[in-house]
Amino acid sequence: MNFWTLPWLTIGPGPAGLEREAYYAGWLVVGDWLAHGMSFSEIARIPEKEMPHRVGPHEALMAETKR
Repeated sequence: MNFWTLPWLTIGPGPAGLEREAYYAGWLVVGDWLAHGMSFSEIARIPEKEMPHRVGPHEALMAETKR
């Protein structure tokens, strides 16, 4: 991730035109995990290094919301 990517996704509109798009994507992923039986406690215990591998499969979920 380059220097400008993080502010672009967290402050202004991102690629889908949504304000604070990274936060929105996070809510989608957490909501999906909760819907599939994970608890907030389990989500909070996911190690930071493991998070990209856990979030990666949710790219299709996020792509659906762009329509």
